[in-house]
Amino acid sequence: MLSKLSAFCLAALASSLTLAQSNPMADPDILGVKPGMPKAQALAIVKEKYPQSKTKATVREVMLGEADLMYEAQIQFNLDKNKISPHTAEDVLTLTFLPDDTVLGIRRVMLHRPGKQQTADLLTALQQKFGMPVHFVYDDTTRFEDQSMWSDRMLPGLSLVGNRYVQGGRISSSDFGTVTPYPYCWMEMLVYAGELFNPVEAYRSLTDSSGVAANKAKEWQSCGKALWVANMHERPLYYNATRTEMILVDLSKAPVSLRSMPDMLKANPRTTYAKPVTEKPKVSANTPAL
Repeated sequence: MLSKLSAFCLAALASSLTLAQSNPMADPDILGVKPGMPKAQALAIVKEKYPQSKTKATVREVMLGEADLMYEAQIQFNLDKNKISPHTAEDVLTLTFLPDDTVLGIRRVMLHRPGKQQTADLLTALQQKFGMPVHFVYDDTTRFEDQSMWSDRMLPGLSLVGNRYVQGGRISSSDFGTVTPYPYCWMEMLVYAGELFNPVEAYRSLTDSSGVAANKAKEWQSCGKALWVANMHERPLYYNATRTEMILVDLSKAPVSLRSMPDMLKANPRTTYAKPVTEKPKVSANTPAL
């Protein structure tokens, strides 16, 4: 088991040092759902694969100017246990939507039964589906976690094996996050796929007049269409997976999509508009004398 995992770590490390020889990830999905997909199509795919899944919708409000829309911004699926792998105790899929009813972000969290699922098998399955990752971090000393990222941009990657950062040579830990954009990309992906998704705040972050918005959009676009996977595992020498988290977002298109939020509201038939005040309210007979 140790040799199997070590072989994968070395392969991932070699990939990060020779990215020009790798093929970029193309048209990724999680359970068949892709960013930009119409809501009805995404729901149909999940329903067909997991017909007995329990769903929970989260409603968010988008108020821009006089336009106001309450819509299902996220739908969470507790996937049908009858179709879950015997190695998995819980499998939750969360889809995040824009007001135009298209998929913005996809997040899947799997909890594995103790001692049943090996990390190396998960990484092998991911590699078979998406190819070699552009970014790989393996830490067996602190968090007991490996983190992988796939992207269609194929930007330079950074690998961590134990406590050593490697990218063609020794790199100080203080450079982590500046040499490669992928750790930053993961934090931004949570904006779209996390449980606290707020479409109004995401829109404002890209339309801020301070100049920060332009830099943020540029940084998001540098991440491209990205898939982030983090596997938690038991203490060293066991390598049994305990939790797997997957996030898929097309960050290259997210700034454009969010900036078009006003157009989405205009096109959505459920949007309501505040009526301008034309006169002051009249004094009522019930108005108390104070």
